[in-house]
Amino acid sequence: QIEGLLALHDEVTAFLTDVTEGYAARVPLEDARARSAHAAVTRTIRSLRDVHLQQMTDERVPPGLSLIYTGILTDYRRIRAHALNIHEATLDVAQAQAAG
Repeated sequence: QIEGLLALHDEVTAFLTDVTEGYAARVPLEDARARSAHAAVTRTIRSLRDVHLQQMTDERVPPGLSLIYTGILTDYRRIRAHALNIHEATLDVAQAQAAG
């Protein structure tokens, strides 16, 4: 599970870095690219959750560790959502500037 979390971390970090750089430069990511990255993170989180739930069915997992793991997944989901919100705000500002 640690390997999965590390891969998720790298995926979320890359998305957040792209969004942050776009915000700093006031040049938003291409919307399709941002939404694709957002969806990819969602798929990864769901996959990790499903594997975790299956593992809990197959063997004993201490409840504390299970809560920590699912909490971490929830935190990454929130970071992903915040990154998309930043992207959308940057996109709105860029569109307003282009309009006039």
